[in-house]
Amino acid sequence: MTLNNINNNPNIRVGFNNFIHSRDLFRSRTANSDFFGSNTAGTSPDFRANLTAMSNSANAMINSINTILGVGRDNNSPFNSLVPVSGDADTLTIRSHDSNRLRHANIRDMSVEVLQLAQNQVNRGDALAADGLDFGVGNHHLAITVDGRQFDINVSVSANDTNRDVQNRIASAINQRTGSTGVEASVAFDSATGRSTLSLQSEGEFSVSSNAGNALAATGVGAVTQNAQNAQFRVNRNGFTGALQTSRTNDVDLGFGISATLRSTGTAEVNMSRDITGQQNALRGMVNSFNDMMQAARDAGGGRLERELNSIARTFAGALNRVGIFTNQSGWLDIDEDRMQQSAERGDLDRFAARDSFGSGANFLNRMERLANNVSRNPQAFAPQENAALSGRRMNANFFNQINRLNNAGMLFDAFM
Repeated sequence: MTLNNINNNPNIRVGFNNFIHSRDLFRSRTANSDFFGSNTAGTSPDFRANLTAMSNSANAMINSINTILGVGRDNNSPFNSLVPVSGDADTLTIRSHDSNRLRHANIRDMSVEVLQLAQNQVNRGDALAADGLDFGVGNHHLAITVDGRQFDINVSVSANDTNRDVQNRIASAINQRTGSTGVEASVAFDSATGRSTLSLQSEGEFSVSSNAGNALAATGVGAVTQNAQNAQFRVNRNGFTGALQTSRTNDVDLGFGISATLRSTGTAEVNMSRDITGQQNALRGMVNSFNDMMQAARDAGGGRLERELNSIARTFAGALNRVGIFTNQSGWLDIDEDRMQQSAERGDLDRFAARDSFGSGANFLNRMERLANNVSRNPQAFAPQENAALSGRRMNANFFNQINRLNNAGMLFDAFM
């Protein structure tokens, strides 16, 4: 074909002109690096951040479910373990426990007999006129002796100071040494009388002396107003009376991984009970993880992940409602705390997490676990932008192939020009 053939044939000439226009358009656009969208959904920083958020929220959900189901070597799920509870909170309160130690303790029955509470030594000083000055101007020295060790406290008094100023200065100097001495100081002010009082206290015994100034005499903190004493108690278990134990404080170790606070003399049973608080906290964590996944899905444009979360929540609405979890109008999960507390006391939370309980929340947990694992491994599959980006890349590849063929053919036309 010659140039005359092209020019003399209207159909060929129109087609040739269209080709030249398409070719030149392609060349001009491909010269622009943004033609294929360097910020297309599949490669944009926002999209990558959305994928990361989806994956992170899915991992958080997996951790929440593992907490509920007790996955791991120790299997410390609050749904399959018992916790110690005081039968008389006025006598004894349980502060903490070690699940592993408690599980192997084989406790059939346990009680704590509180014979005596621990109390601090208290040296309560004299009440001084807060605005007056009973201290001599100059340097003053106090010595606090604990277990044979002496700690020096030095303060300086000026004519412009008041009793309350000096008392506060002494208390501050003593408290700076509390870590070493164990002695704590405080100043109480009685607004009704206008008087202030310096007091010292410690779990152990201490004494106060002086060899300079009149601070000891002025404050009156050398006299003991309450003697220190140790707590005394017995831990009885499985029908056996325990040995007498003592403690300088009322925060004690009962053994078997149980820590407690002694409140008054008397006897308190230690009962093993379901971990209602732990169960509620575990479900709260799961609800937060669900809502985080929903937020990540919506930030990424909704799509498959949002649909699947909505579907799971609808399918298992009955099981969720029984433990006080409801779906609100915005699609989030909410907790009715009163309903959850009632469910916990009925034992519904236990049944919710039981893997072998057909039709219960276990099926909800299994579905959420599978979904979270899939999202964690491949968040792109759940993001609508990724599908658009893949479609765009397929379109771009096809477009390149077509244009390359046209461009090669264009070389023949260029030969005629």
